[in-house]
Amino acid sequence: MEEKILIKSCIAKTVKNFILGSIAFFGGLAIIIFVILSQETNEGGYWSRFSRNGYEAAFGGDGGMLALFIVACYSAIFGIIMLIIFIAIMKCELTVTEKNVKGKALFGKEVVLPLYMISAFSTRKLFSTIAVATSSGITKFSLIGNYEEIGRILSQLINERQRDTVTNTATTATAQSSTMDDLVKLKALLDQGIITQEEFDAKKKQLLGL
Repeated sequence: MEEKILIKSCIAKTVKNFILGSIAFFGGLAIIIFVILSQETNEGGYWSRFSRNGYEAAFGGDGGMLALFIVACYSAIFGIIMLIIFIAIMKCELTVTEKNVKGKALFGKEVVLPLYMISAFSTRKLFSTIAVATSSGITKFSLIGNYEEIGRILSQLINERQRDTVTNTATTATAQSSTMDDLVKLKALLDQGIITQEEFDAKKKQLLGL
């Protein structure tokens, strides 16, 4: 029987556009500055002098160009970091059913988490992330546009499971207590000679489900 789907994730377009914009801005800024630094002068390009002899030979008497070079390096690094983040989370998706939480986590890793194994979860506004905790660790799903709604549904499912567990435990304990009371009464009847040993043994097996 096919599982009933309770909710599916949708992509967080605002976060996606922000990351792509950051990649384009910082990457483009780094490229533009490196192009400027590579322009030839009477002493050769800043970039070529830097690659041959280091920054002192290239920028020793030009603090402004050194500052530009530093900005370009930091821009390139930040752009690469944002690109790695985007690659990690771009394939994330999440589906919640009656029995499982499944989908693709970071770097497109496919996961299936049974609801009975989920002990807790958290939602994070940064990168629109849902982190689901099980006994084997924490699985993160990012770029989830409706992460808050999914969080509410997960909260309801976990609370229902906990209530059912408490109810079943209480019912089992009550049934066990009732069985023990019946056995005590039955033993008293045997001791008083009201029932025979055979009758006692037969009723005992019946009560214990043997």
